[in-house]
Amino acid sequence: MRAGTIVASNYLEMARLLAESFLDQHPGHTFAILVVDDLPVGDLGGAGDTSEGASADADTGTAEGDGGREFDIVRLGDLDLTEAELDRMKTIYDVMELSTAVKPSFLKLLLADDPIAAYLDPDIFVYAPFAELLAPVETAGIVLTPHVLDPIPRDGTHPNERMIMGSGIFNLGFIGVGRSAIGFLDWWQERLLVDAVSDIEANLFTDQRWIDWVPAIFGCVVLRDPGMNVAWWNIHERDLRVAEPRAERPSRHGDMTGGAVQANGSALRFVHFSGYDPATPELLSKHQQNPRTAHAEGSVIRRLADRYGAALEANGHHERRRTPYQWNTTPSGRDLPGFVRALCRRELLNGERTGTEAGALNTSTPMAFGPDEDRFEDWLSEPIAGSGPIRFTRLEVALYDSRPDLQAAFPQRDGNDAVKFRDWLDHDPSVPETLGDRWVAPDPDQPADDDTSPAPAGLAAPARSFARRAAGKARRELTPYVERARAKVGR
Repeated sequence: MRAGTIVASNYLEMARLLAESFLDQHPGHTFAILVVDDLPVGDLGGAGDTSEGASADADTGTAEGDGGREFDIVRLGDLDLTEAELDRMKTIYDVMELSTAVKPSFLKLLLADDPIAAYLDPDIFVYAPFAELLAPVETAGIVLTPHVLDPIPRDGTHPNERMIMGSGIFNLGFIGVGRSAIGFLDWWQERLLVDAVSDIEANLFTDQRWIDWVPAIFGCVVLRDPGMNVAWWNIHERDLRVAEPRAERPSRHGDMTGGAVQANGSALRFVHFSGYDPATPELLSKHQQNPRTAHAEGSVIRRLADRYGAALEANGHHERRRTPYQWNTTPSGRDLPGFVRALCRRELLNGERTGTEAGALNTSTPMAFGPDEDRFEDWLSEPIAGSGPIRFTRLEVALYDSRPDLQAAFPQRDGNDAVKFRDWLDHDPSVPETLGDRWVAPDPDQPADDDTSPAPAGLAAPARSFARRAAGKARRELTPYVERARAKVGR
């Protein structure tokens, strides 16, 4: 079996802890970490620790964990995705969406080296072997674990049925596949190129909701082993107990309880610490509100979580997690807010909406990364709406479309409310934070205005957004209208 996980650079220490725990329990098997940004991997042994622990061979290749257990570092360029596809995915997806969207391609890469591949989320810790449970993939092709094994009580606590239905019946923090599943992986990959967003109302949740189709279309084996994929969403149905102490496999972390842990009488294979933060040890997960089962001190799951959190901190996770996500900013340093990503995705899908060839994308839409990155900023700064002299850029329209409160406050954006909306954009203190300071900050290289008096804040929104070459002209043309807008709204 060849297993792996996917992270951005800030979660590398978490991924290393997973890799170590997997290799401890699966000697002779291999593990790979796909890093979805291009930042240097550096030393994988705790922040600033180069004397002990793990080290990486440049930015790809082999890394070594504690005890000399090796795992591989791979990059997006190693996948069977084109540069254009990757540029689009970096633009339209946030870090969670991108990390899940490349999962099918990553699994195919793992299958190239082994007939059985397994994906595990980085926030998993492995306590006992599970390789034998994946044997069915050689014939069935796909092995899945459901979120729960029993009916969820309707008792007003969480999780409830709607939460599970919204995110998907199966949890894709784990999946096992064999080479007979290549057709499924191709199908899954095609959909995740543009439809791996987290949008519950649109029946989309990253890579996960698509797997609800699998039992009907492809067939699969559903693992009902209670020791697999234990997490906050099913802890209420998993009775965790510490059995008699047993001889451990060589591991720095052991089983973290002083004895073998069982879930409903079966070996605890792995815990999925989704949403767990060592800084808030009283919570099993940040996603959990009104939990069905208390995360009580002294409970087995609390002891496991506390030891897991301590191991993360010892690894340097606290320092590493501060690493900024590379694809959150454009190459020129502009922030990419979620509503801008959503705009780019809508425009990509415009080819389908306008009745062109089924499934075609509007590839004329510039992306933030790749050969169109220079055109991207001009595209966002282009005035596309408004009334008379009051014009709104594509960026400003996207902000409006993403905010129900703005739509309620300025229902006639391109009509009677155009002046008020323009004034809100130019003066409301929340706008720089909403757009990201680097979208609205003046460019030091922009042409000087003929008028040496200070220009009103936000006067030339297109210039402030991106159109640096037209900044001076925009100021001169729009000053009278902004002053008129101020008079009308009493400012």
